[in-house]
Amino acid sequence: MKQHASGYMLVVTLMLIGLAMLIVTGVVYRSGIHVTTMHVELTQEKARLLALSGLELARCRLANPLTSENKKQQPTSPQQAASTGKSSAADQRQAAANLIGMIMPQVDSWQTFAITETQKTEYGTIKICIGCEEGKVNLNQLYDFTKHEFLKTTDPQNSPKALVEQLCTILDREMGTKKLFEKIEAFLKERTYPLNDITELCAIKEIASAFGQNLFLEPHDTKASDKPQDSKQARLYLSDVFTTWSKDKMLQPWLFSSSLKRILGFRPFGKEQENALKTSLEKMTLQANWTQQWNQLLAPIYGKDFSSLSPALTPLLSTKFEPMVFSVVSYGSIKNVTQKLYAIVERKQAPPSDGPAYEIIVRRLYWL
Repeated sequence: MKQHASGYMLVVTLMLIGLAMLIVTGVVYRSGIHVTTMHVELTQEKARLLALSGLELARCRLANPLTSENKKQQPTSPQQAASTGKSSAADQRQAAANLIGMIMPQVDSWQTFAITETQKTEYGTIKICIGCEEGKVNLNQLYDFTKHEFLKTTDPQNSPKALVEQLCTILDREMGTKKLFEKIEAFLKERTYPLNDITELCAIKEIASAFGQNLFLEPHDTKASDKPQDSKQARLYLSDVFTTWSKDKMLQPWLFSSSLKRILGFRPFGKEQENALKTSLEKMTLQANWTQQWNQLLAPIYGKDFSSLSPALTPLLSTKFEPMVFSVVSYGSIKNVTQKLYAIVERKQAPPSDGPAYEIIVRRLYWL
């Protein structure tokens, strides 16, 4: 006689096997996602380090400005000149010329450096662009937050208010905004303290709409030796027109930002300006009288003589070349991953030593 045994053990076994397969499949799936994610995050971190390396490269160049190509040796630093007892006036003028020659031709274009693991394998790229904050309009220095008004002068046409109003009129035309000056003035009147950051202007709807994607400079890849960027294609950037970082209201004419040059109607730097710049740097002085020297030094580069400049601009042209605050745009790229940063750095005289002439201090860093 046959005995009938229960078959539930087979069903349980099959269920346990199915559950185990489900768990193993889930673990493998999650592991695959984790490996992919970690690979992307590792690449992002490497690109991030390249961007930071670009900032360090810019700091190194600002600490000891590169010598011009026709010089075989780097000029003596102010510290070395002081230690030897020799006058450093000529060295300071040469260092100033080197700094201008390094920044002006590349003020809105990339300096690109390829990073290689071997001579044939490219690891990644670093792109940097150095600008000067004293080449932008400092709203904090032009506005009196106690009296709630722009600084006044004896001639209203030469006042800071007139300059900002002219800039805003051009921005209205270029960016499609309306009555931008009135909105900025109303915004500043509501404040009892200076702007902490120029991006605070984005609290104004029109600025947020017009400059939301154009807050920080995005340099282009056109080299100084190539055809300059078409002014119709060039964009204006909020932090490239206005700033809060310069030490006073004066502007450094040699180092105007690319956006401010476009607003002022200056010619973009191209191959034809290279010889003009070289000639001007040979004649430059650390103390300038722009009424007499503009046409000789800067008119051949910018394409505008002194008489055609805005009456509100000329009183703000610094006669002394002493830029101290700079901006650095740095991109680090590996494969298809790019990390971007924008930094504000300040240059200070270094203590006497055999090291760099200046200390470069990072005041603010934005990850874009």
